[in-house]
Amino acid sequence: MVRTRFSANIAPIVFYVFSAMVAGYFIWHALHGQRGLKTRDENSEKVAEMQATLDGLRAERARWKHKIDLVRGEAMDRDILEEQARVELGRIQKNEVVILTPAPTKK
Repeated sequence: MVRTRFSANIAPIVFYVFSAMVAGYFIWHALHGQRGLKTRDENSEKVAEMQATLDGLRAERARWKHKIDLVRGEAMDRDILEEQARVELGRIQKNEVVILTPAPTKK
């Protein structure tokens, strides 16, 4: 009789502990797993950073496209072409003054 009463009390306790462990396993993976809530938040932060980088790159591309369009085609802007040529070739005009600064010395 003692054995039956002991078995009758232990069986539900073991069942409830096992059920709690299984539920805990699924809850932990729902929060921290590969597709869990924590991972979703981290991924959304990464997406926001990448979107900001993409927006910056698109703006830079638009600036470069605008500069190229000014130099290319029938309506070429001569001032921009002259400025770029002078920068690349290191040329100056007769009436311009160039101030050379000494290079910093390394110690």
